[in-house]
Amino acid sequence: MPSKDDEAPAKPTARAQYLCERLHAAGPRPTYEALKEVANGKDLETVLEDYARIPTSFYRLTGASSFVKLSLIWKSTTSWLLQKK
Repeated sequence: MPSKDDEAPAKPTARAQYLCERLHAAGPRPTYEALKEVANGKDLETVLEDYARIPTSFYRLTGASSFVKLSLIWKSTTSWLLQKK
């Protein structure tokens, strides 16, 4: 009797491939957020559909497509220390 692990993976549908391409085009931050949702038990197809509803350009225009650069945070929070009075 074959185990579940022996089964061949399902071939992705054209729709699933399109949704994955949309998520990838949105950038690393939306991809990370989508993976967190799936890890927390949300259905993959539902997550992909949710993220595909938002235009990929929206993520870039709002700065939500990438992670915050820690160096920028560090500079902005310590700049008051460097100012001369």
